[in-house]
Amino acid sequence: MASKIARVILIEFEGFVRCDVKLPDLGLSLEDRIMLVEKVNTVFHVAVTVTFKQPLDDAVNTNTKGTSGVIDLCKELKQIISFIYVSTSYNNGYLSEIEEKVYTTSWELCTVINICDKQDKNSIALLEESILKTHPNTYSFSKNLADQIVFNHCKSFPSAVVRPSIIGASLKKPCPDWVDNVYGPTGVGLQIGKGNAKVLRAKRDTRLNLVSVDYVIDTILCGIISAQEDKAFAGEQDHASQHQFYCTFIITISGSKVRNMERTLNINLGNLSEDSLHQQSAIATTAIDGSRKSENAGSAAVGD
Repeated sequence: MASKIARVILIEFEGFVRCDVKLPDLGLSLEDRIMLVEKVNTVFHVAVTVTFKQPLDDAVNTNTKGTSGVIDLCKELKQIISFIYVSTSYNNGYLSEIEEKVYTTSWELCTVINICDKQDKNSIALLEESILKTHPNTYSFSKNLADQIVFNHCKSFPSAVVRPSIIGASLKKPCPDWVDNVYGPTGVGLQIGKGNAKVLRAKRDTRLNLVSVDYVIDTILCGIISAQEDKAFAGEQDHASQHQFYCTFIITISGSKVRNMERTLNINLGNLSEDSLHQQSAIATTAIDGSRKSENAGSAAVGD
């Protein structure tokens, strides 16, 4: 497997290209678009706005229509091998059980886009209010719509959808605990590690949907390999196959014991120590009895 990955990622670097997924034709200059069409064969689409309170029309323009624009570009590529779309584990968070497939919503994709493009702000606000009764935010909803676009419009070339949860520090590569930002739980973990945060208010059995960044990258690379292996199949059938991968740890920590750990990908985690799990998730959430003082004040979460 390692040799296959090495062959995939050895590419000739042509330089950076200025673009903006919010703009028509991705904001690419004609010269840059021609260069991409001639020389690119594998596309990773990871551009996204992750502002949860983004107005619906802004989120749809970037996350949904932007994805459509990238797919349109892929259809022009002369030597397309695969298209890898990085989605999110939370685009169907309103469901109690989620499989590795594309889920539609009660709102028609074309209807939502037309309203966001053509209607006034009041009409868009009414639609957003209705959507947020089911979906937690405009981010997850717009990513759900983007998943549908990938499923419906990537029939002519191999593609894969990778749905990571909250991405945290690395477990192994490039080195243990590597991270390049202090967003979300990483910031909380930093404050715990520095001793600034002694107690966190949290639910006792909260599940931590966190995943190491190196596992996410490995999953994306596996998506490329799967797409390459399906290239012959795509040439013989009416449409190419599409792979979908959830990429997350689901960990419940209580009383300093890891009580439940699952991985939706078939990767053996049996050799990981509890300390490693704490490190990879970048946040220690030890539930303690609220009636007694914690003996270890380094990292503690008080259960509701």
